[in-house]
Parts: sequence; C-alpha cells; structure tokens
Amino acid sequence: MVEDYDGNTVTLKGGETITAKNLIWAAGVTGSPLPGFPAASMVKGNRFKCNRYGEVEGLDGVYAIGDIAWMPTPKYPNGHPQLANVALSQASNLSRNFRNELKGRPRRAFEYHDKGSMATVGKRKAVVDLPGFSFQGVFAWLTWMFVHLMLILNVKNKLFIFLNWMMSYFANDSTLRLMLKADRKN
Repeated sequence: MVEDYDGNTVTLKGGETITAKNLIWAAGVTGSPLPGFPAASMVKGNRFKCNRYGEVEGLDGVYAIGDIAWMPTPKYPNGHPQLANVALSQASNLSRNFRNELKGRPRRAFEYHDKGSMATVGKRKAVVDLPGFSFQGVFAWLTWMFVHLMLILNVKNKLFIFLNWMMSYFANDSTLRLMLKADRKN
C-alpha cells in the first residue's frame, strides 16, 4: 500500500521505497470504516447497509446515500451502481422523506430510474447507452455535447464552454494527455 509520494520516491507501507518520476494512482471506491459503527452494518467495500429510506441498519438516526450506501432493491439486488445520478436521486428522496416526516406524511421508498449513460471516447466519438437502445460515433458525440451544454446552469457559462470546445476542436487540442516513451533497444 502506498503511504507517500514526493515526486521522486514512492514510500510503501512498511518503509519500502520505489524510485519513480511518475505515479499513476488507480483505486476503486471504498469507504473508510468509522470507529463506533457496528461491523454488522458494513458490507463489501466498507459500504453501509441501508434500507430503502437510506437508514443505516442497526443505527438510529444515521443515514447514508451515494457511493457509501449499499441499498438493495428488487431492481438492484446487489446495490446500486456508484454513479452521481444514483447519489443525486437518493439525496432528493431522502430530503423529500425528511419533509414528509415533518408534515406527518408517509415516507417514500427509494427506487432508482436509470436515465442512461454517455461517455466521449475520442474526437468526434462517443457512446450513448439509453434504456432500450444504444448508439455510438459522431451522432453520439453531438448528443453528449448537447446534453452537457443543456445541464450547465446559466447562458454565460454555456457560451464560454461552447466557445472553449470550439477552439479546442479547431486547434486539435485534445484534453487527453498521453505520455509515450519510445521503446529503446539496448
């Protein structure tokens, strides 16, 4: 396990060191156990076992949402994917349930409705995976750009981002940075 990196030396747990000019960190999403929380309320990846209202099992008045919450439902028996849309939906549901409790109304169990996923995979290339169908290529890339621009809150920011994208496109400036080293034969 890496404990420190100073730009030249990687220090591992136990004191071993590795000289490295570059360090690539790749890690999954794992929670950190909290002192005082019962082990029975934790599952794989140190996620909190929650009911469909976001309540951590075995703890009164403790809620968890997002990546740290493991909330099985009939559609997601192994818990929900660790995505921002899931966390936002859980937050909205929890907030609505708090308001309902204050007004004496019944709470609503959480149910995630997948709206799909999109990702750019290069210049003029993207993939769009919507419930029921998927597509890729230039049209998917244009769809990705349109959706992301529409999600920007104000017109000024939409304009600046669009202009930035246009300048990058015509200048062939990719935001992807690769460092390739020639294969040297000794």
